[in-house]
Amino acid sequence: MKRIQKLLSITPKSQTDYLPIFSWLVSKRLAKAAMLSLGLLGLCCFFLLHPPSRKGAGGTPTYDYNSPLLKFAKGNVRIRAKSGYIAYEGNVEQGAVSGKGTLYQASGEAAYTGEFAQNQYEGEGKLYYPGGKLKYQGAFQENEFNGMGILYRENGSKEYEGGFERGKKHGEGKLFNSGNQEIFCGNFSQDELLYSDFLGKTAEETSQVYQGRRKIYTGGEGEFSVVMEEIDAVYCGALNGAALEGSVQVEGIYVLKKQISIKGSCCTSIPELKALLGEPEYEGNASLTLAEAVAVSYLNEKESSLFGPGDMELANEFSDVAVVEDYDSSYLVYLYSFMEEGIRYTFFSKEKNGEFAMYFMEKG
Repeated sequence: MKRIQKLLSITPKSQTDYLPIFSWLVSKRLAKAAMLSLGLLGLCCFFLLHPPSRKGAGGTPTYDYNSPLLKFAKGNVRIRAKSGYIAYEGNVEQGAVSGKGTLYQASGEAAYTGEFAQNQYEGEGKLYYPGGKLKYQGAFQENEFNGMGILYRENGSKEYEGGFERGKKHGEGKLFNSGNQEIFCGNFSQDELLYSDFLGKTAEETSQVYQGRRKIYTGGEGEFSVVMEEIDAVYCGALNGAALEGSVQVEGIYVLKKQISIKGSCCTSIPELKALLGEPEYEGNASLTLAEAVAVSYLNEKESSLFGPGDMELANEFSDVAVVEDYDSSYLVYLYSFMEEGIRYTFFSKEKNGEFAMYFMEKG
């Protein structure tokens, strides 16, 4: 008490009690009192702007998202977003979200729950759609799907189960339709299933890889084509007197997509392909084969493609089998063929150097 009274007694007793500041002499005690007052005032302002954490539910300390005190927190905390809702509850270390926790949407539903490292999704966790339904559960790395996981549609059905790399389907995996039925089991790369894996398989082996809806078209001289509706592809081969589900091999596959992921890039046009793969080994107009007529016909039924309508006459048509009696063989398309790693890719366009509507793969 005496020390405080002595500090507050600011009347100087001698010249040594003064502090020279520019051309003035200021009492040292007055200066100390002023500095003490400023310090107390600054501390009050700090706590007014950044109040100490309040205990939340279960005694968990709660911090504002921009509170400097959060940098010193460790263990289980709650963090309040700028708009006032609790945005996170879980572990923090050295000012960063690390360990197990839950990130919340403004609605109060979970956005992510699982493991974190340095404010990123890292390890095992679950990611949710805005409405609160599960979107993905599995492994994360640096906020992206990476490792084994399961991807769900917004209606709750399972879409994919298997490997991921940098947020994309990669490695072995399974596709499911909206009824949770498995339709494909095989390999993926950069979010696309590897259609080249069908090449060389028997029809029986192919039916084990693809279990979705399909329709078989047969023509003269033992030709056949199988439309795999749920993966946008048509494979073809020749019967040569053998049973369709026996030792017949897949000779080629048409992928009914307007883009392709190849050599780490996504291409949608012929100029892009030329820039990536070089000049084609063949380009020019060609009339359709039976398998191509089937692919074009299905593509036009599914969506408005770059091609116009192609006519086919069918006989003995059932829900999953049809015999092609005739088709428009004068129908012309523009083709570009490229070789890449032992596979010949042929792209189908309506005109030169434009976009392509589908492509064909066969072993070179």
